[in-house]
Amino acid sequence: MHWKNKNDCPLSKPLWTKLFLNRHFLEFSAANVHCSTRANDGKPIPNKEEYLKGINDFRREYAKKSRIPNMNKLVWDDYLATQSEMNDFSCWAKTCRESRRDGDNHTKTYSENKLKYFFGDDKRQQLVDDYKKYNVYGLEDLTPGQQKIGCYHVTTTDDGTKAGYGVLKTATSCMLTPEGSGDSWKVPRGEAGSACPEEFVNDDGLCAHKSENSGSSGSSGSSGSSRSTEKDKESGSKEESNTESSGQPSQMSGVVTSLVMMVVVKLM
Repeated sequence: MHWKNKNDCPLSKPLWTKLFLNRHFLEFSAANVHCSTRANDGKPIPNKEEYLKGINDFRREYAKKSRIPNMNKLVWDDYLATQSEMNDFSCWAKTCRESRRDGDNHTKTYSENKLKYFFGDDKRQQLVDDYKKYNVYGLEDLTPGQQKIGCYHVTTTDDGTKAGYGVLKTATSCMLTPEGSGDSWKVPRGEAGSACPEEFVNDDGLCAHKSENSGSSGSSGSSGSSRSTEKDKESGSKEESNTESSGQPSQMSGVVTSLVMMVVVKLM
C-alpha cells in the first residue's frame, strides 16, 4: 500500500505480495520490503492524444529495434485514467498493470538499465517471473499484450534504499489492460507487427485493432458520415422548401382562377 510517511512502513516481511489500501501500497519481496508513497493531489493529463502518441511511438521504436512481433497499439481509456486517479489497483497482476512514468534523472537511468538488462532472450523468462511479482520499471509501458491505457499526473516515491536501488520518483501513474501476467513477452521474436492477434492489423510495426485503425479514418469517417447525413437533411429541407415555395404560386394561381370564374358567373 502507499504510505503517507515512509517511516510508517514495516520493512521486514519475507513474502512476495502486493497490498493496496486507499492511496498507499506496500510491496514485499523475499529479501526485503520496499514502500511507495503517493501524493494526495494530482491532475489529469492535459493533452491525452499527444501523450498517448508519445507512448505508442516509444512502443513502435522498441518493437522494431527488439523484434517484438506482437506489440499492440494502445488506445486511451478514460476509465483507466480515473482508476489511476482513485488509486484503484484491485485488478493489479490479474487484468491490469501500473506504469510509473516521467521519472527524475535517477529513475530514468534505473529504468533504462532495466530495459538493457532484460533485452536478450536469455533474460526473457526472468522478466516474466519478475513481472508476476512487482512493478518492472522501464518495461511496463512496453508489455506487448496491453491494449488500453489511462494516466494521471501524480507523484509517487518508491523508497528502495534497503533493496539497493535508491529512491525512485515519478510524476505520472498509468493503468494498462488487459494483461496482468506478462505472458505476451513469451512470443518468439520476429518482424514488428508480424504476429498480431486476431482482429488486429500491422500499423507500421504495431498491432492496431481493425476498428481503431480505421478509426483514425474512422473517427473522422464517422464524423464525416454525420456531416454527410446533416447535409442530406439540409438538402432535403431545401428541396422540400423549394417544392413548397414552388407549390405556393400554383395554389395562388388556382385561387385567382376561381375568383375570376365567380365574377364571370355573376356577370352572366
